Amino acid sequence: MKKIIFSAITILLAILFTEHFHSFIVGFSLAIVAVGISYFIAYQAIRQPQYVMSYLVLAVLTKLAITISGVIWVFSNNVIHSPITFLVAYTVFQLSLPT
Repeated sequence: MKKIIFSAITILLAILFTEHFHSFIVGFSLAIVAVGISYFIAYQAIRQPQYVMSYLVLAVLTKLAITISGVIWVFSNNVIHSPITFLVAYTVFQLSLPT
């Protein structure tokens, strides 16, 4: 049910931000890459439990580094037109994740 609600909210926001759809997609894809890689690193803690804290800290730092470098790249190359739309897309993806 949560996936259906999340999908509906995402589609609704994409429709609302049609004028700045490119910014929405860039923000959403940056969030997917950052979270996906950090989850992959954190998943390695299951395989090697003696390094749990190291993997979790590395996952957080990796997510932060990807997010910061992605935002710097996007703004320096003028890839997006609306920073607010970018922020909304990134935040929506972050809030949709399980805690």
